[in-house]
Parts: sequence; structure tokens; C-alpha cells
Amino acid sequence: MDGTLAVTLASGGNADIVRADPASGNTTPVVASRFGEAGAAISPDGRWLAYMSNESGRPDVYVRAYPAGDRRAAISINGAKSPRWSQGGDELFYIRADGELVVAALDVGERVSVRERTELFPVGPFEMGQADAGATYDVDPAGDKLLAIVEAGTGDTTGRRNRVVVFNVFEELKERGGR
Repeated sequence: MDGTLAVTLASGGNADIVRADPASGNTTPVVASRFGEAGAAISPDGRWLAYMSNESGRPDVYVRAYPAGDRRAAISINGAKSPRWSQGGDELFYIRADGELVVAALDVGERVSVRERTELFPVGPFEMGQADAGATYDVDPAGDKLLAIVEAGTGDTTGRRNRVVVFNVFEELKERGGR
């Protein structure tokens, strides 16, 4: 990757995704239209951008080439937000409008297409993120765990309360061989 970031820039009630160069402060539009675009997530290899757009009349998740590309692939169906890539770049997690966390297995080549969507589990409203600001969760590099910010004392939509809270997370990572 070249050190630039894909960020949401809101102006006049409309949000667009821009490429920002932290060194110069310059921005270049990446996904800018009369619709709202937000929640930018760049794939691990830097080739693809997952994002939300309300072009369909509701927020949905799409993927397009990054930093430039006209063709986009619809990843979600019937509303979704908060896209997050797996470390391998062949899966995309998102939260469906009904609160279900879903992972889409992707075929990634010259284009991106969805091979399969798998419902994982329902998440609570706090975990879903605030408005379109982005996700309050991320995917562990191994792909078998999620890190989520949750509201204390709340269960998911099924009433379960099986959350794990880790204190001293940096020390825990060092003990497990992390950086």
C-alpha cells in the first residue's frame, strides 16, 4: 500500500469516500455521488474498497477496485453496513439491517463476486455501530474471532450474555507472541 487512507468526508449533508494523503493533507474523491457513501474498508492487499452506499434507498455494502474503479459488486442484500475484511481478503463481514452478522465468501480476481453468504449470529444495537460512522467490531487476523465494543450489561438479541472482556490487552498480546 502507498500510505494513503480511504476515509469518509461529509459535507453539506452528503458523505463521500476520499483518498487522503496524511503527508500532504490532499484528498482525492474515490466514491463520490449524489448518494451517501461511508464505512470505507480497504482489502489487505490494497486492491479493493468495501463501503456502504444508500444508492438503493437503504445502506448496502459494495466492493470496487481501489483506488480507482467504476464497476462495483453488490455484496449485501436488503440492507447492511459496517464492512470488515478477513486477513486473507477472500471474505467480507458485514452487519445486515436486521442485526445479523454475516460473512460473504468472495471470488476475487479481476472482479469481485459473492460465492456464498453465511449468517453468523445476531448482534446488539451498540455492536452495530452508531449511524453510518462505522463498525464497532473488527476481525481477528486468524479469522476465527471478533473484537467488538459492546455496551456493558447487555446481551445480544437472543438474550445471551456470553461476552469476554480482556483487560491489559497489550500485555495479553505480548504473552501470546504478538507485537
